[in-house]
Amino acid sequence: MKDLTELSSLTGYGKPLLSYHINGSEDSKGLLQLGLVRVEKQRRGRSSISITELGKMLLAGLSN
Repeated sequence: MKDLTELSSLTGYGKPLLSYHINGSEDSKGLLQLGLVRVEKQRRGRSSISITELGKMLLAGLSN
């Protein structure tokens, strides 16, 4: 599990952009709504993000 700060460091993308893709918007579903990631609330308002089995299967299919 990673938090937004760790994901930002790993990817080079800003936290607002990552949050947008994870949570989506009124016009589009995010990775969370699509069932591709899991978000768990932690202390101090932080969230831990992990990839679901469905997300892993999608990534495996893309790499083939």
